[in-house]
Amino acid sequence: MTASNNGKHSNSLPITIDEIQYTHDLLNAILADELPMKLEDIMELDEQIIAEMTASLGVLCWFLGHDNQQFKQNMMNIEEALGNAGITFEIIPNE
Repeated sequence: MTASNNGKHSNSLPITIDEIQYTHDLLNAILADELPMKLEDIMELDEQIIAEMTASLGVLCWFLGHDNQQFKQNMMNIEEALGNAGITFEIIPNE
């Protein structure tokens, strides 16, 4: 694991890049089975939770600029399907 925030998480926006990187590194360590203990020993993990963690890691990789072709392709497929159904989304800047 490469990040540490000493158990301190922000509960308000904006979230810092350090917090995003920390969360990425933690999820990656969990999914890559790199923790010094089995996570299953301290919490219940089922296939749905693991799938949600994997999807979340994909989003964080995309946000952090990692080469994540699968997430990019999934988003393109979703946007194409929505567009074919006449649904479009626009980026509206936060003010």
